Amino acid sequence: MYKSSWFYYGLLSLLLVAAPQVGAYDGETTPSTPRDNSGGDFSDLTLKGIDAVTLQFNWTYYGSLSGDSKRYGLDQADLEKAITERLQQAGLGVLNYDEALKSPHAVLMQIDIGISSGSYRWYSYAVGVKVANKLPLSNTQGAFTPTTIWSDGRVGPVEQIELRRLGNYILGMVDHFIQDYRAQNQV
Repeated sequence: MYKSSWFYYGLLSLLLVAAPQVGAYDGETTPSTPRDNSGGDFSDLTLKGIDAVTLQFNWTYYGSLSGDSKRYGLDQADLEKAITERLQQAGLGVLNYDEALKSPHAVLMQIDIGISSGSYRWYSYAVGVKVANKLPLSNTQGAFTPTTIWSDGRVGPVEQIELRRLGNYILGMVDHFIQDYRAQNQV
């Protein structure tokens, strides 16, 4: 066996062992807020007062998959519909991008999906959900910059035929966001 093959199998073994522990979503989450050294909440109530969300999907492919994830059960339209339903059930409006820019209490929910194809039908993935709010800029009328107020993510290996699982991971992250949102807004 060639040296590069040994290296590849060693790296794949390490990923398979470590992946379940890295950012695993097991369906049960407890809302948590980072703490500062004084014992207080570092990011206290960052989700308070939000009433609407706009969705943005960022897909990144590396290798031979070339955007063909729908064939393996990972479809943006289905995922967007499921996320929209969950957010609306939680009492949040789902706006288009232009409406969200005009709404003072709307945030951007960015869903990142990165898939890198490998050999033997194994893929590496990185999925994440990031929520950004508008931070007003001083001395400017209506100008703002986006700032991340909540995020969650997961990385690891997945078989080609199991790519649909990534949608479940993302829905779990959206559920985690809704849990944190409800805890801060007493919904």
